[in-house]
Amino acid sequence: MPLLARKGGRWICPPVHAFLVDRGWARWYEPFMDRDWSAAKLDGSLRAPIPYGPSSQDLSLANRPPFSRPPGKSLRWTHWLGTDPLGRDVAACMVHGTRNAFAVGGLSVLWAAAIGIALGGLAGFLGDRSVRVSVGLATGLGMSIPAAIFHTCYVPALRGETVGWSGVFMGLSCAFLTAFFLEKALSFFSFFSKKINLPLDGAVGGLIQISVALPGLLVVAVVAAGSEKGSVGLLGAAIGLLTWPAVARLVRAELLRVREMDYLTAARALGYSRARLFLRHALPNAVAPALVFLAFAFAAAVSVEASLSFFQLGLPPETVTWGRMLHLGYDHRGDWWLSVFPALGLMATL
Repeated sequence: MPLLARKGGRWICPPVHAFLVDRGWARWYEPFMDRDWSAAKLDGSLRAPIPYGPSSQDLSLANRPPFSRPPGKSLRWTHWLGTDPLGRDVAACMVHGTRNAFAVGGLSVLWAAAIGIALGGLAGFLGDRSVRVSVGLATGLGMSIPAAIFHTCYVPALRGETVGWSGVFMGLSCAFLTAFFLEKALSFFSFFSKKINLPLDGAVGGLIQISVALPGLLVVAVVAAGSEKGSVGLLGAAIGLLTWPAVARLVRAELLRVREMDYLTAARALGYSRARLFLRHALPNAVAPALVFLAFAFAAAVSVEASLSFFQLGLPPETVTWGRMLHLGYDHRGDWWLSVFPALGLMATL
């Protein structure tokens, strides 16, 4: 499939167009109805520099060194980085492994940032303080909905079943709306207007200590090995759930300093709400150290994924990753290109 194709005076991007057609968002134009791209007669095209996919195999060309090419083929079909024992193009596997490494790293950073900034920010800004019974009760009942979502969606995901992310989003939205309206309804009763002590800072500190005490790589390996069908999302979530304590500690420590600054005192004197103080003035000035740490967390997640793949854990066996390519190089030590190029890619990324 070419990257760009022109036929009948019309240009399209076939990979993007195929993605839209598969989801029912577009249709193929008349000149492109014949999608046998290898034999299609086009007026013009721009093709990818690597004509192989990560699963394209040719056992007659197994373990070939860099710059080798099939007999009778043009220069475009050159295996620039050689082939592996299954006859797959190493350059194509490198590209595919890059996508998986960045997907795991990006998802783990998103999980760590979402949980760490939220919990660390609330603990640092609010601390241990008194809240109305209605707030605590509404929050507890409202957040019980994500618990049900976890049971119905995340647990099936561990068994390799399909998870509907639209259902997860709707469930979380219902949870927040339930908590909001329930708090408004309970506030009309005098009993629920009483205040109770909520040790938020202490509770978050306890969660951080428990999470830090867990052996990170071992926990991720157990989750990856225990799931019947691993996935990029599951592995990224597992790494992120072990990374958030460091983000939370940084945000909490910074907010303890920021909340005593003069500009926040002035904002309180102007009568701004606590939510506006937190979201508009305090939190944006406290996340900078966490953002720096998240860059290192991304690199660490890529390294963890490569380590697990090297030991045949993590993503499914048919998935091409840098770690599995390094494992092939370990098994075929005479074929230096199987180890050097994945190692260089991993080192450059980290």
